[in-house]
Amino acid sequence: LQEVQEDFSARVCDAASINDIDSEALKKLRNLYHEKNPANKTIVGISNKQFLGDLGLMRKGKLTYAAVILLAKAEFLDLKLANAEISFEYRNRAADIRHNDRVDYRKPFVLLAFELWEKILSRQQVHPIIEGLLRRDIPAFNEEVFREALFNAVCHRDYTDSGSIFILQSPEFLEIVSPGGFPAGINAEN
Repeated sequence: LQEVQEDFSARVCDAASINDIDSEALKKLRNLYHEKNPANKTIVGISNKQFLGDLGLMRKGKLTYAAVILLAKAEFLDLKLANAEISFEYRNRAADIRHNDRVDYRKPFVLLAFELWEKILSRQQVHPIIEGLLRRDIPAFNEEVFREALFNAVCHRDYTDSGSIFILQSPEFLEIVSPGGFPAGINAEN
């Protein structure tokens, strides 16, 4: 449905250069790629520009917005893509208006994704389930489900909207709210 609309993340960010990439984030991305593809030994010897180009994060020597969102230094994001922000709020009860904890994150998403799960995990409720003679502890929130929802929020959000992604947590509730609406032609009914 969105074939006629340009993919924002694939656009070149003229303001960005390889110097705006966070070295720790780039190292993390290389490690993640290597863990996923251990048989591919070529990654070890290629330059950062070649690596980014091979992943489609650099086109004709210029970084894409996907590269900026995933890897740019916090200072660059502050100046050039401030809405690449994720705000986390924790409430003791989901219905509370006032939050007990709030953190605004604006940093490379490659690093932030792991930090956010640690934040969720720090207040994770565990529910004991008795099955016959055995007891199993079931966490309130599943890491795989959380990561999928978070990745969807970051990948599919509308970056032309100035809002932030919000993660709202309470002991019994976890919600991720992403700016923008459904793609053209999609609504809640279909």
